[in-house]
Amino acid sequence: MLRLDGLIHRRRRWFLAGWLVVFAAAVPFALQQGEHLTGGGFGVPGSQSQAVEQAVERDFPTAARASLGVVVIPQPGATGADVRSAIAR
Repeated sequence: MLRLDGLIHRRRRWFLAGWLVVFAAAVPFALQQGEHLTGGGFGVPGSQSQAVEQAVERDFPTAARASLGVVVIPQPGATGADVRSAIAR
């Protein structure tokens, strides 16, 4: 690592120029990514997850669709019961 550090330090202008060339070559590709990205959510047409989602909607029309994610960081000395009661609240 020290040899690599020394090489980069001695040739820092060359490395900077190289990174600028790589960056300049990547910019046209980055600008075209807007054509490939969609704002329609996380669904992928024809995927297994989409098939399961459609089956659940068809077979369980009254199922709730809401989901909730919780991150609980217990205080030092907290027991499992303390954590469960905090989640229940």
